[in-house]
Amino acid sequence: MKICVYAISKNELKHIHRFCKSARDADVILIADTGSTDNTISAAKEYGAQVYSIYVEPWRFDYARTTALALVPKDVDVCVALDLDEVLVPGWRKEIERLWSQNKFDLLEYSYQNTPDHTLKATKVHGRNGWIWNGACHENLARDREGFYCAKTDIALISHFPDKMKPRNYLSLLQVNMIETPSDARIQFLYIRELATSGNYIECVAKCEEFWRVSQMQTFNRGEFCVVACIQARCYDLLGDSVNANKMFQKCCSLDPNNRYAFIHYATWCYNRKIFSNAFDLLKRALRIHRRPRFQYIDDPKHFSRFPYQLAALAAWKCNNFTDAVCFYFQARDQ
Repeated sequence: MKICVYAISKNELKHIHRFCKSARDADVILIADTGSTDNTISAAKEYGAQVYSIYVEPWRFDYARTTALALVPKDVDVCVALDLDEVLVPGWRKEIERLWSQNKFDLLEYSYQNTPDHTLKATKVHGRNGWIWNGACHENLARDREGFYCAKTDIALISHFPDKMKPRNYLSLLQVNMIETPSDARIQFLYIRELATSGNYIECVAKCEEFWRVSQMQTFNRGEFCVVACIQARCYDLLGDSVNANKMFQKCCSLDPNNRYAFIHYATWCYNRKIFSNAFDLLKRALRIHRRPRFQYIDDPKHFSRFPYQLAALAAWKCNNFTDAVCFYFQARDQ
């Protein structure tokens, strides 16, 4: 079989060596550059990549990735779509070849290391033919014909090392997505997150309410419901509406009662408002949950660290419950 690793780039010099080194077992490394002004292009060629300069106007990630895919040689069997801040882990090709030999797949679902504490599923390994990219940002692969076979593996094939210095304001592109797919709950969810991050709290609350209407008609992850409720609660709080903030935190807990995310966020809110007894009760409830969720947005490493035990100790102390305060203090120390 023949495998091509392909990506789009712009001023990615700091990542190019690591990226190409991780992909060296590919038959083709193809990079579609969208206007680098540093030495990304020359460095990529030096490390063995085929580099093409492309122009995308208006800018959309799906147009850029679909253009890059069109440049992949026709005799390639499997394509691996990556960003420059992602790397393939050792053994990635062997696993793809194993699955390909069992049954030639059109799409591969695999484990993906997003951060040292987050492993999730992704589907950016696909057959050469029959796919395009859709979405101005947070783009997804879409089939351009009916029917396909999806293989699956639990082995992590890719790791992500995000560049935290790189600006990522996708609000305008998400607005395009909203216009094109107004009834898509996933797009609503992503737009809500971006609105909250950018400080548009009034609009965010309105979109949250719209999300609850749209999402009832679609299958959606329980964890994402929980995140939206928590975002809406925070927006109410920042707008000075503590009554509705409290209601949404309660809704957050009821939506996903089997993970710590909702309870710890609600407890922190209560503690900051000196409602110490509620905070303590919520933290005790949270700390009875030991299984970490697989869904990335609600798997916060902080929630499985010393933090909830420390907060529980402080809340207990504020309630004059000194025995529990000492108990949680020692539990925090042992984490």
